[in-house]
Amino acid sequence: MIDESLYQEIQDIVGRFMYLNKTAHEMLCTKTNECMLSPQQFYLLNIIHENDNLNQKIIAEKMRITPATLSVRINRLEKAGFLIRQIDKNDKRNFVLKTTPLGDELIKNSHQFIKRNISLMFEGVTKKELDSLKSCFEKIQHNLDRKKEEFDVKD
Repeated sequence: MIDESLYQEIQDIVGRFMYLNKTAHEMLCTKTNECMLSPQQFYLLNIIHENDNLNQKIIAEKMRITPATLSVRINRLEKAGFLIRQIDKNDKRNFVLKTTPLGDELIKNSHQFIKRNISLMFEGVTKKELDSLKSCFEKIQHNLDRKKEEFDVKD
């Protein structure tokens, strides 16, 4: 068990992290809402854009969502003209997903927006500080992963 003063410090850090996460999420929502996409739809489109020949099962696992939820998102993106389904050349029973030129353009423009905002967020943070932050997050993730089964938490 940790002492009270350290616990208070950790609570402050968690609060700051939650604020940063909320603010960053809202910034992304601003950009994705311009094109009538949710952040989750944008994330899906980005995964498809960056990975050739992924099938729906692999994408659902990567996004940690059910195949049914994924199917709804894919249908919306396909209907909006951002992606297409193609029969897998290696397995005619499966489909692979590809971004359309419209989807590619959206990703390109959004990446520029995101890069600018991430640069702003991390302005003045050194490589050493980033390494330390990453190390802390890895330890926290390890601790959480050890407890997930105990609390029956799904990925």
